[in-house]
Amino acid sequence: MVKFLVIFTIFVNFVFGFDMQTQKFVVSGSDEKFCDIYAPSLNIGQSGIVLHHYSNENYVIIGQVEVIESSPTSSKLKINYEDIIKQDALPSMKRKVQNGDIVILNHLYSNVLIVSPNFEGYKQASKNFEHANILHPDIMGAYLKITNKPTPNQQDFQEFAKAQNVGIFGFVFDKKLHIVDARSFKTLEIVAIEYDKKEVSDPFYTNIEDIKSMIYDFKSTKVTNYDEYYAKLINKKEENDSSRTFEFFKFFSWN
Repeated sequence: MVKFLVIFTIFVNFVFGFDMQTQKFVVSGSDEKFCDIYAPSLNIGQSGIVLHHYSNENYVIIGQVEVIESSPTSSKLKINYEDIIKQDALPSMKRKVQNGDIVILNHLYSNVLIVSPNFEGYKQASKNFEHANILHPDIMGAYLKITNKPTPNQQDFQEFAKAQNVGIFGFVFDKKLHIVDARSFKTLEIVAIEYDKKEVSDPFYTNIEDIKSMIYDFKSTKVTNYDEYYAKLINKKEENDSSRTFEFFKFFSWN
């Protein structure tokens, strides 16, 4: 799909050390699956989009990218030509990434979803995302309720992120805030935070109650060990980074 975009810079303040500001680079080398940019010491798993400039101030999104290698001088990105924003009304474009195209890293990083065991953890984690657009966990809770997913997996989180344009997940467990890229599901940074671990909500802090599975679904219907569950959720992606194709659907917009 062709995506039309007006380029602008969003200045969002974050407390931790990792630079989550939008970053712009020019493609210096590319083939069908990978491209290179002169960007030193990036975090593995950072994601973004690739733009092609076709007239005046008009750009088209032609792919998504993920940092897979980085050195003190340059970085290598994996290219994904899936639609970053589903839009059936726009014509398709089969153009591949070429030298001179523009890479926008940290795209949508200003949109954050915090997953916490309780309100205190949520509040403490929120302090690390000053002026970011933090989606309320009830939106994710409502999504899980209507899709009958009481124990959300990586695909559930990533499908939600695509539907709601979330760029970062902030998973709170083991007294730490784990900053996770919503597209690659890679951990970008870990920050120590303080909160009371005694109160734990299932599957996370949300006002949405009675999230139930399908009648014929015999899998676990409850997150019994919160810290262990979300540690495994993240580490599973870290340990087995195989490509995956997702089936997307149109999700309601939340005002």
